[in-house]
Amino acid sequence: EGLYSDGTGFYIDGGRDAHAWVSGWVARVGWYGSYGRCVIIMDDDARYWLYSHLSETYVKPHETVAAGTKLGHTGTTGFAETERLCIQIF
Repeated sequence: EGLYSDGTGFYIDGGRDAHAWVSGWVARVGWYGSYGRCVIIMDDDARYWLYSHLSETYVKPHETVAAGTKLGHTGTTGFAETERLCIQIF
């Protein structure tokens, strides 16, 4: 099981809450290999937004979220060596 990245990714410094950049449906919440604890949202255009390395999550699978919804808090889970949030679009 894995996701192919097209190279579109954003890194945000740690120490803050992670908010959804888009509205959509929560496809996955939990541990995901090297991404650590994550939230994956599918938007209206069927793109997947992966928010990874979270220390905690605040949403549940199959929930509908609006842009700006608090998803979790930045962390060092997975292969992250410093506290951060990585957002990738698939």
